[in-house]
Amino acid sequence: MAVQRRYSHQREQIYNYLTHTCDHPSAEAIYSALKPTMPELSLGTVYRNLALLEEMGLVQKVAHVNDVVRYDACCHNHAHFVCTQCGSVHDLNDVDCNAITSTLNLPEGFEVSSLNLTIKGLCPRCNS
Repeated sequence: MAVQRRYSHQREQIYNYLTHTCDHPSAEAIYSALKPTMPELSLGTVYRNLALLEEMGLVQKVAHVNDVVRYDACCHNHAHFVCTQCGSVHDLNDVDCNAITSTLNLPEGFEVSSLNLTIKGLCPRCNS
C-alpha cells in the first residue's frame, strides 16, 4: 500500500524543475536554480525531497560525475552518456535497452527488472 504524502510546494518545484531540464542536474544545481525564486529553500530540503521523489519512483539517480550525483525525472529504462572531460550527461534515446536486456546471458532464475546503462567517453564538444 502506497504511503500518502503531504503536499509540498518545494517538492513540487524541485520535481517541476527536473521535468523541464535535460541537464541531469545535481542537488546543488537544482538548489542554485530555485533559490532566487524560493528564498526559504535550503540545500538539505532539496536533498530530502530528491530522496523522497526517488522513493516515489518519480526521479532517479543517473550518474556520478566527479563524485556528485546527477538526477533525471525520466525513469523509464534508457541509456546515458557521461563526458569524462566536461562532466555533461546526455540521454541516449536511440539505444534500445530492451534489446540489450534480451541479449544478456543471465544464470537461470535471474530476471531483469530494470537496466541502468551509463556509457562514458568524450562528448562531441570535447572530442574536437
